Amino acid sequence: MINWETIEKASKQLESKMKNAHNEINELTFTGSSEDKHIKVMMKGSYKLERLAIAPEVIDSAKSSADMAEYLNAQCTIAFNDAINQIQEYSNERIAKLAGDLEVNIADESEEKYA
Repeated sequence: MINWETIEKASKQLESKMKNAHNEINELTFTGSSEDKHIKVMMKGSYKLERLAIAPEVIDSAKSSADMAEYLNAQCTIAFNDAINQIQEYSNERIAKLAGDLEVNIADESEEKYA
């Protein structure tokens, strides 16, 4: 038998935990890197850019401006995407854990009431 009171209680707890997790994630800083690790992007979990760091040795005066621009565009894109992927993966893991905890809590309380 479904115990709706238990489900409602667990749902409210999950909502509270989700808000806390969201706030926590927004404050964390994730660092994405280019393929060659010379470009780093520091981004908050809220996707706010904190810092873009380009190693000085990346600038090659022997390359044309067009080649340098193409290189920097490509490597910055990779670094940004790496940071975004880290945020999404971390967020998904947190949500999955909270959802798993919800299932366990509902099952535990249902077993207790009908034992």
